[in-house]
Amino acid sequence: MKLRMATLVLIALFVSSLTQAQNQASPAKSDPQSLIQIAVTVTSNAQHQSADGYVAIYIEPEKWPAGLKDSDLGPFLKLKEAKPGRSAVCLFSPSKDVAISVYFDDGAAFGITSAKANASGKIEASDITAGYKAADYFKKYPGRFISAHLSDWSTAGKVMPLGKGIVDWKEFFAAMKTGGVKNYFVEIELPLMKESAEFLRSV
Repeated sequence: MKLRMATLVLIALFVSSLTQAQNQASPAKSDPQSLIQIAVTVTSNAQHQSADGYVAIYIEPEKWPAGLKDSDLGPFLKLKEAKPGRSAVCLFSPSKDVAISVYFDDGAAFGITSAKANASGKIEASDITAGYKAADYFKKYPGRFISAHLSDWSTAGKVMPLGKGIVDWKEFFAAMKTGGVKNYFVEIELPLMKESAEFLRSV
């Protein structure tokens, strides 16, 4: 009996030390380097080409207000509300004619925006688009999505109540079923919430 108990204790200690070693060996999913790697992967997949040579800038939650004031980062950060745990990675092509921003909540990617330089060669706030239509991804990868974060904006990049901006909500909700989405969250400023809720009840 004592031998069996000693063996169980040794096995428990081995499993415990193995688990601890694995936890120490694998970096936290929300550390900047891991989030940058996720953003690079998302960017490469979305563009169907490598993001080699792109410059990545990580904006941690505490630096969001300072990022809003930056002429390169601000236009991307203004599209999402600052909140605890929210961060972003902005990627700029070597020639600075393409920029992509991937947004994270507590280390989980939830959105992407992109911009291409205009005729002057400079990226302006009005050049930023929603990146890639969620409906396209719902159709391309059916049944692989759990939730969606909803927001709407004007062609100039201003946040709008749902249904008043550029998003094709009819297409989105039809494709959402294909994607397997069970829950959705409205990511919009409080003053715009009432009109957005009324819109959602109508669709």
